[in-house]
Amino acid sequence: MDNPFQLITHAFQDDFRVNFSVERLGGSITLTLSDDRGLVAKRMIGASTLKDSVQLQRLIQSVKFGIAIERDGMAAQMLSTMIDGGLFDATATNSPNRLGRNAHATL
Repeated sequence: MDNPFQLITHAFQDDFRVNFSVERLGGSITLTLSDDRGLVAKRMIGASTLKDSVQLQRLIQSVKFGIAIERDGMAAQMLSTMIDGGLFDATATNSPNRLGRNAHATL
């Protein structure tokens, strides 16, 4: 599954309606996730993120983490899973949040 739209859709389709809209001619899109209660999350995704599988996975995890904080209160468990799964470098000391220097996603 190399298509970034398929990856994003696959990551969220079990729980949300997934919609994409073109933002800019350069390739930026807006991801909108909704459910029966309405809008859940909306993120702008740059063309460079869509082309980079590592950045794309970080974006997906970031969106999931944000939803967990807002809804489930499962943020601590999700963060632990993300670290255990190797998504972040929890041993990095050059970052105040200890998630590694590249742990943030540009949204």
